[in-house]
Amino acid sequence: MIPYNSNCCFKDNNSYIYSCDNIRLKALVGEDEDCQNGFHCFFDNPKNLRISDVVTRVSLGKYRYMWNVSCDKTTYTVLYWFNGYDNAQENKRSVILDFNPNKMNDEELKEISYLLRFLVDVQIVRCDIAVDIPIPRKYVHLIKDNRTYEYQDHNENGITEYLGSRNNTNFVKVYDKSRESSLDEAITRVEITCEPVLSEFIKHSPTVLIEHEQISLELLEYDNLNSTHMAFVSVLKELDVQSRIKALKSIQRRLRAKLSPYVLSDTYRLEFDKTCVDNVFRWLRSCVYNKTFNISSQS
Repeated sequence: MIPYNSNCCFKDNNSYIYSCDNIRLKALVGEDEDCQNGFHCFFDNPKNLRISDVVTRVSLGKYRYMWNVSCDKTTYTVLYWFNGYDNAQENKRSVILDFNPNKMNDEELKEISYLLRFLVDVQIVRCDIAVDIPIPRKYVHLIKDNRTYEYQDHNENGITEYLGSRNNTNFVKVYDKSRESSLDEAITRVEITCEPVLSEFIKHSPTVLIEHEQISLELLEYDNLNSTHMAFVSVLKELDVQSRIKALKSIQRRLRAKLSPYVLSDTYRLEFDKTCVDNVFRWLRSCVYNKTFNISSQS
């Protein structure tokens, strides 16, 4: 099973599990001596062999220092000292902290909390909300919208679909979590990158269709369809879900509304549980406010 941080893991009535898969924080190193010394001592300590990569960059618009800190199952990143286009003193204290609480153990999350002690004006820039659906990947379809769409078929990790731009707050990813994490059970994950506000999550939520056992065409009422419409439905039913959606978008709105229930009779729309999403956001904001990430995990 997937190990979740149980304090940030919420299950809806369909047994879909909502959690935070990644979080990016923006902050400043405190001006007082204790904050300055504490922050720098952590990264300047030659005995800290887990700091696997230190990158120094001097170009404008980049952070001068980047540290990658190795953990048991993941790596977290710290960016420090923004090379701004102005000479604001705050730039020299600016920090970006990027980590995945679901993949960190108790001691590693304590380390994040320890670093937060030296930071002020901590803000959540964005986070990845993960929705785990106990359904095989082949039955879950991400529907294209006005965002950039990308489809990849990897032999090892299966099919992955994307909407939007990476590292932006409108990014969506749907992939086979079972194959990616070598799980025994079937899990498809939908990830949505957004600001930790429910209205932003709703704004960027994609349309996801899930196939179920097809309803027999004989059981559907065709009273409102003429022979031409019935033939059109029969042809479209032979296509994959994405092609059916594309074909429906090409016809007049009223006719589309009329035919959609027949063309998509073997699918239903994934309805995101707003309460579960809001609970994840509340947990994140509480951890940042208290500068302590709750450290309790479960499998």
